[in-house]
Amino acid sequence: MSKIKITAAYNNPDGVWEFAKYEYHSTSLDSISQDEYSIYRELIDRHITCWNDALDMGSSRPITISPYQERWLTDFQMLAGWYTEEFGDLIIEIHHVGSTSVPGLVAKPRIDIDIEINPVDFDAVRNHLESIGYIFRGDLDIPGRFAFSYRGERDLVAHNLYVCPSGSQELKRHLAFRNYLRSHPEEREKYSQIKLDAIQQGKSTIDVYMDHKGEVVVEILDRALRWADAIPELPEEYLICPSCSGEEINTGFEIRYIGGGDKAEYFILDCMTCQHHWEVQIS
Repeated sequence: MSKIKITAAYNNPDGVWEFAKYEYHSTSLDSISQDEYSIYRELIDRHITCWNDALDMGSSRPITISPYQERWLTDFQMLAGWYTEEFGDLIIEIHHVGSTSVPGLVAKPRIDIDIEINPVDFDAVRNHLESIGYIFRGDLDIPGRFAFSYRGERDLVAHNLYVCPSGSQELKRHLAFRNYLRSHPEEREKYSQIKLDAIQQGKSTIDVYMDHKGEVVVEILDRALRWADAIPELPEEYLICPSCSGEEINTGFEIRYIGGGDKAEYFILDCMTCQHHWEVQIS
């Protein structure tokens, strides 16, 4: 007997997307009723061969972590360039987030990407993502972001894709956590050590690994959000790379706040197109 797990999405009568999980113990799909089959027919037809790995991520799957790899930035830029070509003005900005976006931080070798959009464009973005090979997985109980898994024909690097409405709290948390770790090497080292300790203690399945580092993540995120709220906004006229002038596909700028003093604020900017770094001082 085999256990089949289904995660299905559908519009309820109020037009709100809902998600439900069902488990069947059977050697085939024959035990699924006709009514259930009709409701979830599209899901079944499209994803019958990849339910377990695409829609049920599984709490017991093993993980690996790696020292920081410079190719992770290149991997992100490749994906960001593809999204830019596909979506054009539907995208506000493409953000490299998660541990692979922090130089010097150990990480699971999987790129995390947030696509920031206007909330009114979500349906158009979702439909196009599905047309190029992505599976919509809902918000996975985390409001403010929508997850997508790639099952298309392109040979892409391992990645997690999230679509975030501009201004969402989850997007704010992702960016604050990333920028704080980039700007605070002592916190970056602490977080790396927690991850290494988990693996060395045999906590190498995703649920146990996440539990092990959970408390530290919450503490760092709290400090990161308070730090981010204290950073002054950098005027747009400074967001022009002196090296490439934004002439190529622009995948954004990463801004590191150094601090204030003597009636001036100091920043370091990284161009994610040409990887040029420069300093900005605002009086």
